[in-house]
Amino acid sequence: ADYISRNRFIARIPGLSAPLELAVSHSNGKPILRFDRGRQPEIPKDEVNVHVEGRSYSFRFVKIACNVVTEFPGGPNVLPELMRTWFGPTAGHPGTKHRVELQDEGDGSWTLRKQLPLGDQSDLQPLGTLPFYPDLQVACGLREPQEEGHDRQEWLPVSTEFVVNRDTHFVIQASGNSMNGSDLPIADGDLVLCEHVSPTDPTEIEGVPMVLTSGSDDETTACLKIPIRQGGEWILRSSNSTFPDMAIAPGETLRPVARVLEVVEQVPRPVIWQQYDRDAIAAFFGETNNPSWKVGHRDVVADGVNHSVLMINLKKPANTPLAHRYADKFLSPNELQWESQSKVTPDGIKAQRLIHQQVEGRQIHLFVRYHPKNDSGRAEPFTYCGLTRYERHESESPVRMWFTLATPLPQPLWRTWSEG
Repeated sequence: ADYISRNRFIARIPGLSAPLELAVSHSNGKPILRFDRGRQPEIPKDEVNVHVEGRSYSFRFVKIACNVVTEFPGGPNVLPELMRTWFGPTAGHPGTKHRVELQDEGDGSWTLRKQLPLGDQSDLQPLGTLPFYPDLQVACGLREPQEEGHDRQEWLPVSTEFVVNRDTHFVIQASGNSMNGSDLPIADGDLVLCEHVSPTDPTEIEGVPMVLTSGSDDETTACLKIPIRQGGEWILRSSNSTFPDMAIAPGETLRPVARVLEVVEQVPRPVIWQQYDRDAIAAFFGETNNPSWKVGHRDVVADGVNHSVLMINLKKPANTPLAHRYADKFLSPNELQWESQSKVTPDGIKAQRLIHQQVEGRQIHLFVRYHPKNDSGRAEPFTYCGLTRYERHESESPVRMWFTLATPLPQPLWRTWSEG
């Protein structure tokens, strides 16, 4: 029994790997796949066999990207064609957020598939978000006239160490490489965190990277530059020293509307079958880990969407009080039996939120681990098992509930987590 229990640590379960998320970006307008090998060391290297919709291709993975895919040795690069087939003619262009998933098949081969859009049953709604203007053309070079609809707003979850407020902070996407230098390099396509400003003193903006706009009856332009006073005149400077200073045309009025804070990254959604600690789980919902997350059932309201997060330990420690030995277990690869805390009743708000899931449009997210601690005595990470649907309940104090998983457990997890 001890041997079986020890082999239920997530690190010992063979044949289970979460897909790796790659961003569809571009190089000179051609789609490529970008990644961060420091954060994703599992990314393969050099030439690798990858299956795409049943066909085999050779993918060439280099330091930060895969930009060449061939179907046979010496053949043409078909990566742009593959990505445009999935995402359309603007695949990877600035302003797009296309993603693909790379799955290790465990036999030396990989599979690439299109990531489904947010809102699919296995996805998480974007939480903890800031306003993002994907159609606003913010040039790091020559100022670009804006097209109709440039003020369209989306919500984008980003990772930042700044204390942000959605009333004063927002995100744009830079265009061009003239600001790719100095202490705050901003490359073409980077997401940039900005803060609204209404400066009253020139010293507040001089020498500071700013978003500046100008407008007339005919057009509106926007750019990202460093305002500098020189000989009594204002000029616009690039942080990339290979780009010359830009003069401001006589009679033109530029308005500094926002201060540039930093380059940010979009917060990843939880990937099904990937492992996360409570810090990461809380961050997915725009919060920080605190005592309120040291529970098995946490309700969150974010951006007008109701969410319930179930964090389950299947194996209860030997010293667990009888009242806390909840009967949590998988009855099949897609059916979970779960018990609430002992004080919860069916009429209580905690149970009612789950029971009336469909009425409220509530998303119930399932994070599971077999052992609270791994064999080294450290906290075992939770495995994200996707979204679940409430089916029925019985009893009270505690309330026993049954849920159906949107995505059934993989066989390695089902074999080791089931009681059989």
